[in-house]
Amino acid sequence: MIENIKAAVLIGTRPGIIKMSVLYHELVKKEIETVLIHTGQHYSDIMDSKILSDVNLPSPNYHFIRPEGCTSHAAQTAYMMVNIEKALMQERPDILFVCGDANTNFAGAVACRKLGITLAHVEAGLRSNDWRMPEEHNRRMIDHISDLLFAPTVNCVDNLKNENVNGKCYCVGNTVAD
Repeated sequence: MIENIKAAVLIGTRPGIIKMSVLYHELVKKEIETVLIHTGQHYSDIMDSKILSDVNLPSPNYHFIRPEGCTSHAAQTAYMMVNIEKALMQERPDILFVCGDANTNFAGAVACRKLGITLAHVEAGLRSNDWRMPEEHNRRMIDHISDLLFAPTVNCVDNLKNENVNGKCYCVGNTVAD
């Protein structure tokens, strides 16, 4: 058991649930106290339950349900950020793991950074270079405020180094494929 380490894993989209399940199970296997936070970004109770069951994840410690009408990127991100911050303040993890480029991960990254919690970005360094995509904004901002950047490929590490990110970069592969 790793003494006195507490981790939080953030999920919110269907792909994120699948990708982060591997990390969640590894943390638990290493006997690291782990909190699962679900933003409900792609909310469907039936689909969420099925995917969580398929990847053998427990019910999340925190599961937010977006209010009706909370659909714009700003409203959605703000709602998630407020609730993630509350969960992080209550749990006080040493590290928060986010994965990818969805609004869930951007909201979690900003809340985490403001609280001074170590931020780890899984799938760091991916780039489309298409500024019309909200996901491109999110992934770049997350990378630039992360402490630990876990890139799936050497090319992604090169992207991060070329952008002079402050965090430490590691080429770790893809959580699902590798």
